[in-house]
Amino acid sequence: MKAADMATEACGSRDKRTTNAMPYPEGTPEHVEKFVKRFYAKAQFAATALAVFGTPVLAFGSVLAIEIASFLMTLVRKGIASSKIYHGVYSASLFIMFPAMFVTLHCADDLTVQSTFRAMVVAAVPTTLRMGRLEKPWSKYSSWAIGIPTGVLAAEVALQFVNPVFVAWLGALWSMGDTIQEFFLAKQTSKDKRSENPNEPPQKVE
Repeated sequence: MKAADMATEACGSRDKRTTNAMPYPEGTPEHVEKFVKRFYAKAQFAATALAVFGTPVLAFGSVLAIEIASFLMTLVRKGIASSKIYHGVYSASLFIMFPAMFVTLHCADDLTVQSTFRAMVVAAVPTTLRMGRLEKPWSKYSSWAIGIPTGVLAAEVALQFVNPVFVAWLGALWSMGDTIQEFFLAKQTSKDKRSENPNEPPQKVE
């Protein structure tokens, strides 16, 4: 991770990177952009964990979602694809991993279920440390450094006492609720800003 950051510092740009740099369709409200970005960030945590700890099929699907972002970004910058296509395809490639995980949990053998559950727990720990509503979010380095061993250990202990499918559903529903909450919080913040400055037009993403 540090090596990747060093390469970005030397050869890349912190302002022109995949999802951060991609424009949103004209007229997209600010709170919708924040909602989508939170979904992207959470899904990227899950994709990273699945790529390392998941089954071969889930690992491949996760890497595909990560790699397709760069390809789509190139198409947008060359004017071949619109930002709407970028966000539609990229969102779908990330979202499809969630039903894929639960199909695996419900239909696969015990070892595959355990592997998928382990990846979900590993993803949950750094996501909470980095993106949870903490007073001071952890850095990405600390989040992953603590999250991986903690997640693996927590998963192994949980597998001895609980039904992994049930716990996975609880975690997924909690994460979905948290993401939806971000939408309404951002929407309320935008509304408060407009009430304080009634003559200012609603903020939109160009």
